[in-house]
Amino acid sequence: MARGVTGLARGGRRAAAVDEIEVKAGLPERAVKRALKRWKLDRDHGARRWLHFFDTPQRDLLAAGIVARARRIRGGEHDSTVKLRPVTPAAIGEQWRAFRGFKVETDASEREIVAAASFSMPIARGVIRRVGRGRDPVGDLYDDGQRMFLLGMAGVRVDFARTVGFPPIRAWRWKVADLGLQWPIGVELWRREDGARRIECSVKVPLAGAAAAVREILSFLDDAGVERATDPLARVRWALGATPRERRRR
Repeated sequence: MARGVTGLARGGRRAAAVDEIEVKAGLPERAVKRALKRWKLDRDHGARRWLHFFDTPQRDLLAAGIVARARRIRGGEHDSTVKLRPVTPAAIGEQWRAFRGFKVETDASEREIVAAASFSMPIARGVIRRVGRGRDPVGDLYDDGQRMFLLGMAGVRVDFARTVGFPPIRAWRWKVADLGLQWPIGVELWRREDGARRIECSVKVPLAGAAAAVREILSFLDDAGVERATDPLARVRWALGATPRERRRR
């Protein structure tokens, strides 16, 4: 752990342009049942959402550090997001920060800090479902601003006509705040269409508290068999591990 905290200190200097860090850790399939029971998490009381990921069949976007996602939230606003990592926060132009849906996210794992920039836009109800079923093109989910963001930040002109939708991830989310923790932890259960499951845990903390938060969250998760992956895209790789759906012919 000492090595990881040292790595966080170095990463903290690179993330100096942000005020908040999100510490993340994942739990593999073998730990899911035990974690849900230990933390008394009931799916009937979790916030429901559906996550749709889009990429080429060869996962070209992921290889370029780009994530294209859409999210349906029961009782909430639907949205689409394009995310790019890694980025250097201090080098991001002010023109992007003027958009309400733009934000810089700094993710900390046990060993490193990785900054990402994301651009989200609200989506009308029904659109994501139609795109996910192949009835409408993926490009309907992403506007000109999001496309220009990817072109300007990554130098990539994404042709969404080449992308396909992957089976949606069913997700349940809870806030765990009564287990003697200094910070409330967000817990999400993800379930793929093929039945595979994983848990994602995260806690948002001030930059100055990142090292202590890593120690606390990993100690909290140890009993549940925490997966201490260093790959910040591990959960996206897992989500894209399913077979993509074929596009409908028109």
